[in-house]
Amino acid sequence: MVEMPILSICIPAYNRPLWFRRGLESIAAATTNNREQVEVVITDDSDNQECEAIAGNVLGDWHYCYEHHERPLGMAQN
Repeated sequence: MVEMPILSICIPAYNRPLWFRRGLESIAAATTNNREQVEVVITDDSDNQECEAIAGNVLGDWHYCYEHHERPLGMAQN
């Protein structure tokens, strides 16, 4: 049985891959022992899919959700 996460971390990304990586690394380091209880949701308005590659690299086999918007939605909608 899969447990529901007790913490959701939602990240709106936009063209800041270095800061995005730093944030994900911080999350990964802080939740190493209980990552099955944490979900990471990433929505990305960036011009490219660099953040998607970073998410896959940093989060690896975590269960996370990544959505890249073909047309930027803007700060409030993202």
